[in-house]
Amino acid sequence: MWPKGNQLGSLIPMLHFKETGHEHFTKTIFVINRRCCWRVYSSLFLHSGARVSRPIWRTLAEAPKLVVDELIICTERDGELNLGDPWEQVPDMSWREMLTRYQPEGLDNLEAHWDLTESQLDDEAPWDWVVDFWCRADSPNARAYRLLNNLDLGPNFTEPDAIGELVFTDGPCPGNDYLGVAVEDEISASLLQQRLNDLNTGIKLVYG
Repeated sequence: MWPKGNQLGSLIPMLHFKETGHEHFTKTIFVINRRCCWRVYSSLFLHSGARVSRPIWRTLAEAPKLVVDELIICTERDGELNLGDPWEQVPDMSWREMLTRYQPEGLDNLEAHWDLTESQLDDEAPWDWVVDFWCRADSPNARAYRLLNNLDLGPNFTEPDAIGELVFTDGPCPGNDYLGVAVEDEISASLLQQRLNDLNTGIKLVYG
């Protein structure tokens, strides 16, 4: 998503680019705003038919002075945000652990709800049950979704002419319970960092 009008102050010069063809040129952009500043360093587009989808941005929005947590932008997952290690593995759980954490009401009537007896509670729960609950509740991407979904992200993300874009996904299709949020581009990442600073969250965005 690219700046429109004077939403980000002044563009010197405006950047033109294509994603296909053999055009080749470099530009340097300065985008200046009261609170945010970015610089593009000589981004190279489509030299000898190479495909480059976006310029190389350096995000200059300052991290909070007191960092209490980090949101990791996973570049290998199209900008997915993670509160914790993006590659954290699904833990093994017993039936007791899984039900206590995710379905405590199921402990009241094990046989009716889960076809279990009390003596089976400390057996290992099936992985496909654990992964469904864990991915929705405790995975790093689900934690990031709930964190940001409960914050006032401000006009740069919520107004019709918003500059930044976060993509919230809650079950993209039947049978898929994925819960996550992704930052659309580097401008959005910088705007998000500034908004987190404004809200005094103490959260620092990092690429990983």
